[in-house]
Amino acid sequence: MDTSSEHHKSGRRGALRALGAGLVLGNSLGLGWRPAFAQEKPLRWGSASLGSTGYVIIEALASTVNRVTDIKGASVATQGAVENMALFGRGELDLAQTTSLDWGPARDGEAPFRQKIAPVQLLSYAVWNMHPLVRADSGLNRLEDLVGKRVSPGPAGGITTVMWRQLFQKAGLHDKVRWTYGSWRETYDGFKAGAIDCIASLLVDGRPSAIVNELETTVKLKPLRVDEALINEAAKGNPGAFAFSLTPDRWKIIDGPTPTPSCSGILGARPEAVSNDAGYKIVKAIYENEADIRRISQDLDMIRVELATRYLLKGFPVNGGAARYYRERNVWRDDLSAT
Repeated sequence: MDTSSEHHKSGRRGALRALGAGLVLGNSLGLGWRPAFAQEKPLRWGSASLGSTGYVIIEALASTVNRVTDIKGASVATQGAVENMALFGRGELDLAQTTSLDWGPARDGEAPFRQKIAPVQLLSYAVWNMHPLVRADSGLNRLEDLVGKRVSPGPAGGITTVMWRQLFQKAGLHDKVRWTYGSWRETYDGFKAGAIDCIASLLVDGRPSAIVNELETTVKLKPLRVDEALINEAAKGNPGAFAFSLTPDRWKIIDGPTPTPSCSGILGARPEAVSNDAGYKIVKAIYENEADIRRISQDLDMIRVELATRYLLKGFPVNGGAARYYRERNVWRDDLSAT
């Protein structure tokens, strides 16, 4: 989800061109990448910035599929979910991490997308929580206390910015705070230095990510109170937004169930690149090796077959092969549709 320099962009484009020529990258997780002799072109998996949570997740899924099936491919570092969806539209990625917030605007060709994009869903792999955080000694307690304050949701084109724009507009605060944007590292460093008053949490399924844990070693944090009714009102503008309850057993700085604006992480695919047969093999490989995948990182804890369809989107198609596998495992949802 980070912003990147032009050098990073050109490097990523170069990697995509290499993949298009049939070059398979090595597996940094050490899970057994092999040359892609079995297929003309390897599948291109879009992840996120190097070392980020999204990067780790997609690297683990791609390398597992590569290791245990005849479907070969490699993950490519990108700027994250929003860019991945745009790259679907340009045919530059075959599978990628996306968020549920992206699918409605992509389908309708609305900002930040410049064309209508129609991938299919394969599985949901995470819940991203985007709670507003302040210093514990700041005297700030509710969203309303942020009037005139410096607020950063992270990258200008990121999912938190999309969610917070709706949230702050519904609260009547969007034009009353001082917005600032930057990469997650820049945002968190700015907060640590006192240049930013409120930042967004980076939580996965209610658990703090590595960058949050790092920040908590030097700054005592406090989550602002956000009413669930406000979150639900903001969610009306996007089918991928919803309220999620944070709990103290997963995040020790809260003292009870805390509603937070959230969205789901969805592995999407270009239907032209991933057939129903391939979709079946991909999800089967992931969920029949889910225990091994979860051992890679706590950010992969939601890779469980019973959660595979829980946070998929109604009204957006699921790959037919993935749907067949979920029916076999009795986790298919009747309110979903398949290709």
